[in-house]
Amino acid sequence: NDGYRKALREADQVVAVCAIGGGQQDLPSISPPSEVSLDRVGFSNIPYDPDRRVRRQLVGMSPDQVCDTSRSLSTQLVSAYLEPEDIDSGQDDDGTVYIGDLRIPAISDRLGGYQHPSMLRDGGYQVLINYRANPELAVTYSLSDLLQGVLDDDLSELVRDRIVLVGTIERTFNDYHF
Repeated sequence: NDGYRKALREADQVVAVCAIGGGQQDLPSISPPSEVSLDRVGFSNIPYDPDRRVRRQLVGMSPDQVCDTSRSLSTQLVSAYLEPEDIDSGQDDDGTVYIGDLRIPAISDRLGGYQHPSMLRDGGYQVLINYRANPELAVTYSLSDLLQGVLDDDLSELVRDRIVLVGTIERTFNDYHF
């Protein structure tokens, strides 16, 4: 649909997703929508621990030819969210990721339970996830409520100054992680 393609090209606040192939799950590469410029694309790769739990987040990693971005979806979202606030983010001279004055050191192969280099075999810039930071990850709304106008009166307030993720929580998609 040409309207959809045009909207994606022109929507400078949309961040699309792709997947870098290989890694510990030997995933296939998945390309982003061609209508979205590369500076608005983030990869969705997730590193697993040996017990198949997700305790680490990839901030950045080497791209491949299909998913040609070195920044994760979360990194792209944070950058886009903070840009209007003039809060700078990136990597400093020693390679440490920063957001404003906050420095976010990468985990090494000798951190806590991560005592073996194979734990970090996917490479990239990884940080530990703090699941206790907020017990309610996000408020969710159904697509049917949105399309039926149930949220119309409150929609501008629901999305103002927020990161909005569009996706599915349907179990049949099998996109769940421990």
